[in-house]
Amino acid sequence: MKILRYEVGGEARYGILEEDASIRQLIGSPFEDFEVGDKVAQLDQVRLLAPVVPDKVIGVGLNYKDHIEESGKELPAFPMLFMKPSTAVIAPEESIMTSPAAITRCWGGGCSGRGQETGFPYGGSPRPITNQLLSIRDK
Repeated sequence: MKILRYEVGGEARYGILEEDASIRQLIGSPFEDFEVGDKVAQLDQVRLLAPVVPDKVIGVGLNYKDHIEESGKELPAFPMLFMKPSTAVIAPEESIMTSPAAITRCWGGGCSGRGQETGFPYGGSPRPITNQLLSIRDK
């Protein structure tokens, strides 16, 4: 079962994606008991949204032993936690926004490239992230 969050008519909703690309109504909360309702739209008729709207995103730093060793740091006694703003969560097909300084520093040879975190909340294999997939915007 694939649960998705989408927008149609200016309203955000959760639904169930069927094999034929139709979306069925999700009645209730995807985080509790719910029922599957009638077909409400086709996938190409809606705008996909981020799967959740979190208050905050918490990550664990220095969690790869090889990365710790190559950066010359010591294994921390306790996990190093960090936060990202809720705006760091984006929908499928949205651009990953980063600064030109980060591109120069990380992809210009200045770091290993592990400084850019990407999470995938559902199954499947992610596409490799390349410069062609990144959209750089100055703000």
